[in-house]
Amino acid sequence: LLDSASNTAEKNAAPNLSLAGFEVIEEVKAAVERECAGVVSCADIVALAARDSVSYQYRRSLWEVETGRRDGTVSSDQEALADIPAPTSTFPILLANFSAKGLGLQDLVVLSGTYTISCIACIDH
Repeated sequence: LLDSASNTAEKNAAPNLSLAGFEVIEEVKAAVERECAGVVSCADIVALAARDSVSYQYRRSLWEVETGRRDGTVSSDQEALADIPAPTSTFPILLANFSAKGLGLQDLVVLSGTYTISCIACIDH
C-alpha cells in the first residue's frame, strides 16, 4: 500500500480515512516478501484477506480468489476520489457509476448491501 512523497496517496483520500487495517496488510506483505520477494502483490493480499475475513465465520472458504494481480506504482487520492461514489449519491447516480465501469444492478446491490439501497422507517405500533 503505497505512501507518496509527491501527492496524497489513495489510502489517504477522504473516503478511505475510515478504513482500518492497512498496517495488517503491510505486515503480511513484509512477511511474504521475506519468503518470496516480488511474487505476491498487496492487491492479492487485500483480495485474499477480504475473502478470508468473511469466510472465517463459516469455517470454510466461500469463494475462489483469482490471484496474479500486480501492484500499481503510483498512488493518488485523485484516482480514488474519481472512482469512489460520494456517500450522498442517489441510487440513479450509483447505478450510472457502476454502469460506466461495466457493472450492473446486481453488482451494485451485492457490493453495497441491500440495506443501503432501500429506506425503511421503524414506527412504534
